[in-house]
Amino acid sequence: LSRSVFAATPVFMLTWLIYGQAIPYVMYTWKITGDEPHYLLAAHSLVHDGDLDLKNNYINGDHREFYSFGFLDPHVKEQPDGKWLLTHDIGLSFAVAPAYALGGRLGVMRFFAFAGALLAAQMFLLGWEVGGKWWAGLLGWLSMSLSAPLSLYVFQIYPEVLGGLVVLWSTRRILSTPSWLNPTSDSAPWSTVHS
Repeated sequence: LSRSVFAATPVFMLTWLIYGQAIPYVMYTWKITGDEPHYLLAAHSLVHDGDLDLKNNYINGDHREFYSFGFLDPHVKEQPDGKWLLTHDIGLSFAVAPAYALGGRLGVMRFFAFAGALLAAQMFLLGWEVGGKWWAGLLGWLSMSLSAPLSLYVFQIYPEVLGGLVVLWSTRRILSTPSWLNPTSDSAPWSTVHS
């Protein structure tokens, strides 16, 4: 393992532990709202029905497993063939479906704690790589992963944590690109062209 991965492992593990320990409290005190139950219902349909037609899921009240407010206004668009398809992007529902299959809402919360810990480790690594000092990464990790927005979004079922993870990982890859591939580098092939 590289030195940075070795150093990021405790950051990941500690963050995962902190987020994981907070899950029971969050599930007891925070009720899912907004688009969250709709993402979960689509994951439920993928797991139990093998489809994205949510008509039977809304009608049967499958959302009652994780949504305690009774009626759930369908966020769907009815297709010409009668299927009810979610009006939200379905990528998140696909991403959380395996976790939902393993543990319902709790499984999804654990998945987000894991993804949030990966994101926190990426923050640590980016701070270290850009700042050139391990303590810069540590300071970035502490200030970003244990405060809003990450410490709030990690307990909500929205795509921001996964999107942030992809963006931060991609940013680290771009910044570590050899200078001949980096378009801003003085040694890039087009930098020798003078106007």
